[in-house]
Amino acid sequence: MGISAFCRKQVLMLEGIEYTMSREVQAGLWQLEAVKTGRIREIKTDDLLRFYADGHAIFVRAISEATGKNGAFQSTVRKSQAAITVNSVKEEAAKVKRMYVIAILDYPVNPALITQAIDVVWTKHQQPKRPPHWTTVVRWRKRYIASGKDIASLNAHTHEQGNRKRRFDLRTLEIVEQAIEDIYLARERGSIQDTLDRAIAVIAKANRLELESNQITLATRRLVTRVIHDIPAFDRYAARYGLEAARRKFRTVIHQVAADRPLKRGEIDHARMNIFIVDDETDLPLGRPWITVLIDDYTRCILGIYIGFEPPSHYTVARCLKHAFLPKVSMSAEYPDVKGTWDAFGTIETLVVDNGLEFHAQNLERACYPFGVSIQYCPRKTPWYKGKIERFFRTLNAGVAHGFPGTTFSNIFEKDDYDAIKNAVVSLKTFQTMVRKWIVDYYHEKPHRTLNAAPIEVWRANIKLEDIFVPDDPLKLDAVLGKTQECTLTHKGVVVDHLYYNSPELGDLRRQFGDKLKVKVSINDGDLGQAIVIGPDDKTLVKTRAVAFEYANGMTRWQHNLCKKYARQNRIDESKIIALAEAKEAIRELVERDTGIRKRVLKRGGKAKLADPKSTSTNSAASLSGAPAVVANPKMPTTEHAAVDVPITPQSDLGVVPLAISAVIKNRPNEPPFNV
Repeated sequence: MGISAFCRKQVLMLEGIEYTMSREVQAGLWQLEAVKTGRIREIKTDDLLRFYADGHAIFVRAISEATGKNGAFQSTVRKSQAAITVNSVKEEAAKVKRMYVIAILDYPVNPALITQAIDVVWTKHQQPKRPPHWTTVVRWRKRYIASGKDIASLNAHTHEQGNRKRRFDLRTLEIVEQAIEDIYLARERGSIQDTLDRAIAVIAKANRLELESNQITLATRRLVTRVIHDIPAFDRYAARYGLEAARRKFRTVIHQVAADRPLKRGEIDHARMNIFIVDDETDLPLGRPWITVLIDDYTRCILGIYIGFEPPSHYTVARCLKHAFLPKVSMSAEYPDVKGTWDAFGTIETLVVDNGLEFHAQNLERACYPFGVSIQYCPRKTPWYKGKIERFFRTLNAGVAHGFPGTTFSNIFEKDDYDAIKNAVVSLKTFQTMVRKWIVDYYHEKPHRTLNAAPIEVWRANIKLEDIFVPDDPLKLDAVLGKTQECTLTHKGVVVDHLYYNSPELGDLRRQFGDKLKVKVSINDGDLGQAIVIGPDDKTLVKTRAVAFEYANGMTRWQHNLCKKYARQNRIDESKIIALAEAKEAIRELVERDTGIRKRVLKRGGKAKLADPKSTSTNSAASLSGAPAVVANPKMPTTEHAAVDVPITPQSDLGVVPLAISAVIKNRPNEPPFNV
């Protein structure tokens, strides 16, 4: 999987039809041409981004077959040219190759320069057993760049071996490439004819020692010209005229740490917000939320965020990266109080992280490398290496969370006498709106003293839509960012953490590859209701649902583990879905009893009053200005009223975070507490 941009000559699959992006006839209006029929279709840029974000449009590189009737991804099998996952041996070999490629990525085709860089890398890592030849690394670099910086291009392509019916055999091409290196790319600046003469002379000499049936095909001027033009213009000029002359001519800065354009470098980190959140339905406090933010180094625009109650992990980083990579076309519908548009999105070239355990996870590398994202680790105890994100968190806490009272409480199994309803003040939905409104309508629009302009103005002035690269296929994005584990696929489906996943498409997969298969399953820890199954060929993707979908839909892994813990404490077989559903119901009853008692006591004592439902509201504007937003909800949770699905965690700065059990109980109105 690589990355692509919305630009001219790009090919994409839209609603099951393959189109070429022909031209932008006016600002915000693209003209698409159907590949098969040549029919012209005009579409607005906003609609095109919405189709892409919803999964109805994907970029096509070399896909020969399109699947699905309407381009949707619900339980649909798709195949890609590159494997989604590879075995550990191939993966490690590809990482080693990538080290050498990154080391010479900006170098011209200069043997001495490249050989020196290879020796430095090999001396440091001692892999492989001996240093690769510089021409080998150059070939790796060409494949790496051509694939959109996808690490999969560096995997061993043994499956592609065989006759490709070339007009010129490999020996001819190698001799021509060597002649170009010796003659055309030398500082003496030989001509194309001189290069051709050298190649012909070498071939003629070699043919004297070859059988008549094994003669090397003579090179032609057209072949030499084509191979020369395949070399980047900067590399050609640097080899012939020198590196400094090439830098001046192409105005290129090499090995510059500071970003010189948007999406060049991004900083990501986590912070605990200085505000306490209550559940939207029960008013029980959830605790202090974590926020993960990715900021663009050049424009200071926020590319993506994730708000939750889990401690920093691969899951929180992955959710933030997904939010950053995709266009935010649905924000106005989900958060109508936000007036502006969040224009900043796309994949970045370098991700700057600290030394947290979540950033050293192997899953993070797998999430970044397919999109050409390099990971740069800061030295220990040097926060100034990513000072922009550190400064942003101070500004965010001061602008959003300043002045709100509240504290935490222990979990439902170890309750104390904490006054939950009195202290926590902002609902989760309101806080989500507050953060987005502050970022979009305030932070992006306020002039930055370093930039001398607003971040969003710098973004719009320095990048166009065709310069923004996004993942080719959003479904593959979920597969790459999710946690992957190996499972056995049988007629019952696959089992992950006592939950079964099955669908007719998985039956088709078994009929194609065998009755009992070893597959990989990628699951979003924030929603156990769906999973992506990766076939044995590492190319086939199947999106499937949990068999107990009513139980698992919207359920986080931590909430699921909580239900299993309750089942174990009460000696219930946790592998049975009925037992888990009964655990949910029992926990819900504890929350109802706890909430009802507290509210009745407070009402009798005059410490709390429930507002009239007609006059109850949460003022986002007041929240942004520093005034507390009062959350009042006269409705008590019953079996007919579901609590909101909120990610929660058993940890906090006090040792134990509030257990918002109501968030675990997600029963639909007029439905039983579980369904098997």
